[in-house]
Amino acid sequence: MTKRLEAGLDRFCYTLYLFLRIHSPNRISQFFQDAPHPPSLLMGDAWNKLYSTEYAAFPASWLGGA
Repeated sequence: MTKRLEAGLDRFCYTLYLFLRIHSPNRISQFFQDAPHPPSLLMGDAWNKLYSTEYAAFPASWLGGA
């Protein structure tokens, strides 16, 4: 990896960290733990998230099925 690419990646990771810290200070580690959702969780009966399983499976509208 080149030093320039590594520096850019470091800046990106630090910026993401700061964004999460500002917008959801209690959920920084949960952000990384919960993504992506395994199929067994999406299709299971016990869903305790604040968003739907459909949104978890297809967070962008263009990812959704027919």
